[in-house]
Amino acid sequence: MLDTPLVTTARSIKSFLVKIKANALLSVGQSIYHSIFLKDNGKNFIRKRINDEVYKFVPSLAVFADIYEPHILLWLKKWLHQGDVFWDVGANIGLTSLPAAQIIGKSGKIIAIEPSPANAALLKRHITLNGHESIVTLIEAAVCDQDGGSITFSLIEDGLSPCNSLMFSGSVNGDAPKVSRDVTVPAISLDGLLSKQGRSPNLVKIDVEGAELKVIKGATKLLSSQTAPILLLAVHPFWLETPEDCQEIVSILKDWGYQIFNRDGENVETVEYDEYLCLPPKS
Repeated sequence: MLDTPLVTTARSIKSFLVKIKANALLSVGQSIYHSIFLKDNGKNFIRKRINDEVYKFVPSLAVFADIYEPHILLWLKKWLHQGDVFWDVGANIGLTSLPAAQIIGKSGKIIAIEPSPANAALLKRHITLNGHESIVTLIEAAVCDQDGGSITFSLIEDGLSPCNSLMFSGSVNGDAPKVSRDVTVPAISLDGLLSKQGRSPNLVKIDVEGAELKVIKGATKLLSSQTAPILLLAVHPFWLETPEDCQEIVSILKDWGYQIFNRDGENVETVEYDEYLCLPPKS
């Protein structure tokens, strides 16, 4: 563990340098901090407070922001309950699955789906470090409109990124980030996952960097059913295939009876770059 007086002192020094805007000293200090205090041996960890909740993380997350998508956490707390089922599509390193696990407890179930090998490795460690192995099941695959087989997935740098995507190996609506390499990963659809799991989730988070329309098209049975889940949907207009895809997402969800709300609680008819709460008719 890295919760030591030296680490606490280092964090205080960082806060002071940020406050006085000593950017040059901050850069040097961060370099030293990373090389000495945050050296990861694969077993050590830190305790870090994010959104006023304390989690165990790999050492490199010591420099992560203390606030992360607070509106997502508010939605989780409002719409998830003890014993619920939550699917985290594009789970990354677990920053949504971990608070969700605390909410639903040991009687609940989380399916965390992440195609990047590097992200999945950290996610697995975070699940174990926080004692959620009985709650969270990790699936290393890309969710899309294809169930079974494999699909090309693009990694940013070493894949330890929130911006890896299915969309960057082909044409997209906007400029894609620089891709370091393409990998082949298993492909699954939410309808396929539903057939295997047997129980519809209460809530699904979809954050897939431009592949959101593909995910929705692969979830026809799930999202049009009497037990359709609540969605937390991240929209990336610039990485969708065409500018019209945003409106197609809205049209599909509206046809199934969903209402779409922005982070301010306003019922909207169009979506842009942001996260949205999508409520099915039964909610």
